[in-house]
Amino acid sequence: MLISALVLSLAVSWQPDSASAAGCKNAGGSSKNFHYSSQVSGSVFTLCGKLVVTEVKKKVVLTPDPPKVRPDTEPKVKPTVRPKPPRVSKPPIVVKPPKKQVVVKRNTHKNDGLGFFRPDAPLARLSPVRILRLGESGYFNVNSKVHFRSNRLLGNQGQVRFSPASFQWSFSNGATATGRSVQQSFDLAGEYSAVVSVRFRVAYRFGRSGAWIRDPGVITLPSNILRFGVEQPIQEVGDIRLVNQNCLVPIIGQSNVPGCRG
Repeated sequence: MLISALVLSLAVSWQPDSASAAGCKNAGGSSKNFHYSSQVSGSVFTLCGKLVVTEVKKKVVLTPDPPKVRPDTEPKVKPTVRPKPPRVSKPPIVVKPPKKQVVVKRNTHKNDGLGFFRPDAPLARLSPVRILRLGESGYFNVNSKVHFRSNRLLGNQGQVRFSPASFQWSFSNGATATGRSVQQSFDLAGEYSAVVSVRFRVAYRFGRSGAWIRDPGVITLPSNILRFGVEQPIQEVGDIRLVNQNCLVPIIGQSNVPGCRG
């Protein structure tokens, strides 16, 4: 009789694996069987993950028992009449336990995953109004600040942090400025525009208590195009009076036109 048993178990692979092998160029780290890395491409931040799981199958095989001879297969021999020998006690039959043979098979599964993240687009604003006077200063600012994105990657909760690092303003008259909020005035009347480029640093982590890992790349995003106008200042005028006719046209016989002099 052949006896066999199959044992299946799932094990975690602790073999060292390069984090950059997960698909991104910047090495990150690993946690148990999860390896991760990152990279910046244009305006997109990418997280790469690799999950390595080793499946172990153990098959236990027992050696078969010795075959037993069935009575009907015993050869038939013609009995002979012989004197019965004295009875002798037989030693007990010792049955040896079957030998165990364990066959182990290992199958390693690798799953790759990607996560894509983008920072918020900058929004440029002008205060207090969109129409300035010549020589009047306009106050320009952008709303970019530290913000976060989160998503699960191969069952692991990832969090990405975007931090604005610098602000570069460009105006249509060729002027430039740096800073989150800037002040600018104009010497000529006309229509103008302004745009600010914001550079974001990127960091990420897995788990709420994990250490932040900074990616060496940066993301630069332009803001909306802010359009505004600059006008001439309103000139002051003298007193306004009511007259009964055009003061510039003299009337014959009249030296004084009511309202034209005073």
